[in-house]
Amino acid sequence: ALASLLEDDIPSVRVAGATAASKILSSFWVAIPSKDIQSLLNLIITKHASDATSSNVRASAVVAMQTLLEEEKTHAVLRPLLPSLGNLIHDKTDKVRLAVVKLLLHVKKIRGMKYY
Repeated sequence: ALASLLEDDIPSVRVAGATAASKILSSFWVAIPSKDIQSLLNLIITKHASDATSSNVRASAVVAMQTLLEEEKTHAVLRPLLPSLGNLIHDKTDKVRLAVVKLLLHVKKIRGMKYY
C-alpha cells in the first residue's frame, strides 16, 4: 500500500506517501522485513530524490531521510545511501536546498556518521 502511494501520479500523494513511509519505518523498523524496507527506501531515494516534475517530492525525500535518521537503528542502512542525495544541494529550488542543509545539520549531530 505504501509503495503504491510512493508511485502515484499526483505529486501531493507522493509527498504524503514519503512522509507516511518514513514515519512508519522509523517507528516499526525492527518489525518490518528488510526486503520491504529496502524497496521503500529505493523508491524514496532513487525515484523521489530525482523527481523532475515536482520540487515538493524531491524535498520530501530529503525530509523522509531526516525522519528516519531520528531512529538510531536506521543508521547502518542509511549510511551508504545518504551520499546519493548529495547533488540535491545544487537543486534549482530553494525548498530542496534548505531540506538538504537541514539534513546535513542533523547528520552532523550523529556520532560516527559521515555524509561526505
